[in-house]
Amino acid sequence: VPLVGMRLAARANHIDGAIAAARRALALEPQWHVAMIELGLLLVRKGELAEATKLARQAVALAPNDRMVTERALAIAERCEANDDVIAWAEAGLKQWPEDIRYQLCLADQYAAKRDFERARQHYAAVLEADTEHLAAQRGLLASLLNLQQTEAAVPYADTLLERFPDDED
Repeated sequence: VPLVGMRLAARANHIDGAIAAARRALALEPQWHVAMIELGLLLVRKGELAEATKLARQAVALAPNDRMVTERALAIAERCEANDDVIAWAEAGLKQWPEDIRYQLCLADQYAAKRDFERARQHYAAVLEADTEHLAAQRGLLASLLNLQQTEAAVPYADTLLERFPDDED
């Protein structure tokens, strides 16, 4: 029942009330991963990032095979800039749900941000194997190849992007 109140309060944009309801749900069942992850998402909206990250870690530890928990924990970690958690959870997600290219893309973006362009290149290429038209992966792969100074390999991707977006300066 408290989670229903939490969701209603959140929809009405009454974040403090939603947080209070989620805390009540967690008090009733302290090991309930759903309440943890929902509270974490609300805390992110309020800017309480340290507690949100802690709750996401606890929820993943309690339910490592729950796709909803993994996806929401990733969302929390990305917003909180908990990059090591993002990488760990995206890698775990990729192992469990290899057909979901969002995990590949998440890893590619994380490695690109860390300037590990070889790993980023591998993950962007994997996304493009599954979806040859994926714009973010095309751009990411091009940037990775250029950063790796593999200009010859980058040319086809640059040409494709220029054809698709001739007026785009990026």
